[in-house]
Amino acid sequence: MTPGQRGGGANHGGAASPGAESPAGGAFTGKPDSTPHSTSTAAGKPDLASPDGCSDIRGAGSQMQPDPVRRFSYDEIVGVVPRGSTVLDLGCGDGELLARLRDERGAHGRGVDIEEDMIRCCIARGISVFQGDLDEGLKDYPSQSYDFVILNKTLQVVHKPVLLLQEMLRVGRRVIVSFPNFAFILNRIQLALMGRMPVTRTLPYEWYNTPNIHLCTRKDFLRLGRRLGFTPREEICLTRGVRIPPIAANLLAEEICYVLDGSGQA
Repeated sequence: MTPGQRGGGANHGGAASPGAESPAGGAFTGKPDSTPHSTSTAAGKPDLASPDGCSDIRGAGSQMQPDPVRRFSYDEIVGVVPRGSTVLDLGCGDGELLARLRDERGAHGRGVDIEEDMIRCCIARGISVFQGDLDEGLKDYPSQSYDFVILNKTLQVVHKPVLLLQEMLRVGRRVIVSFPNFAFILNRIQLALMGRMPVTRTLPYEWYNTPNIHLCTRKDFLRLGRRLGFTPREEICLTRGVRIPPIAANLLAEEICYVLDGSGQA
């Protein structure tokens, strides 16, 4: 997920790859899949500086977390998705998670991101990707059209998190959402003892350059779930790749991941 994704559309609708169109003015690129709206195939891969085309594409402006932090949550998400599932990854970044789901689980995936560098990186990995702004919702996606809709460490970046969650629950039979837990003990220590905004592995930005505008805690998310009428079917609480019991997670977990039933599921 990149900082531009949270914007109100300033970077929305960038130039499409040759031959690519989308119903919302963005760009479908990469390899076509069996999911709705697959309209084109990219003409070729970008000439980037690594074998997968993605080595140095994550600059200071990228929301993608450092590799060790990402790896733990990716492992858990890959373990949740059954083989052969259709997957929509929102704020997909460089496409690493979708590539793993394709290679390890035989998933049929599509990514959405707003940053052109991330789009090119997804193409280099052979990932089908759509350039769009998550704050505009998922109006181009039919209800219950994907087995899984994933929002990985992106909830805190969008301007309209409630709208996006509602749209994810409509489009997906299952939803996976993960976010940094702002109530994590190291965040509390920095606030209470140092009197400053936390800078940690999962929140690596200073207050003046962070893309995170809607930070929340585990308890905050569960409270929102009660308001919106959903109850998590599975909860994964992690610190440095180690699972934390839910009873202690609000204090000791640095990231939280939930699996939810889509709104069309009984």
